[in-house]
Amino acid sequence: MRNRANPTTRVRRLTAVLAVLTCVAACTRTEPSPEPTPDGGLLRLSDLPAGFTQTTAMPVETSVSEPKSCGPAMDHLEMLPATDSGVAEQRVNFTDALGVSRVQEIVRTYGGDASQQVTAARTMIAACPQYLLTYATGGQIQVTMTITRSTADGFTATITAGAAAFTVYENLTVARIADKMIVLSHTGPTPPDAGLTGSIAAKARSRAGAQEAAEQSHPRT
Repeated sequence: MRNRANPTTRVRRLTAVLAVLTCVAACTRTEPSPEPTPDGGLLRLSDLPAGFTQTTAMPVETSVSEPKSCGPAMDHLEMLPATDSGVAEQRVNFTDALGVSRVQEIVRTYGGDASQQVTAARTMIAACPQYLLTYATGGQIQVTMTITRSTADGFTATITAGAAAFTVYENLTVARIADKMIVLSHTGPTPPDAGLTGSIAAKARSRAGAQEAAEQSHPRT
């Protein structure tokens, strides 16, 4: 006579089988990788301190630079949209509640590794420690730039732009993430807090890195 399994034993066996089947279906499943975001991996308002709001970019005023190349080179780095063929650009601007402290981020995506562009920006700033801007109104601004930290993947610099009635201080961060170059400027009427600038820059690198990974997982067709 064939022995019948104890009902409790049968339930335990069924439970074990179900557990194995469930793991086969779920444990080996991988989540789909995130897709690229429409904003190009830019900073978001939640990345900024409380009180900041998103705003428009500052206008570019026509000026004459001495030495001649320094002003236009900085305008192309920080102010003017990229016009080179094959370069995609995204940018975003924020300002504090008083409208005096600003954060601007530009992310430019190139056809290949962005090391060359970062090196060119670093070389330009090192070659322009001081220059004078003269505007059509007759006003002048003396600009002083100093590189404060430099690595293979980017650099930081402090910039002071002084006129007769005001001075603007800037912490500049330029960083490379594969084929992307981040240009982050943090400005104010007093020297911006370097720790805050560094925190914002770290968030910018993280978002650009996530965007780069998403683009690699979902290449354009």
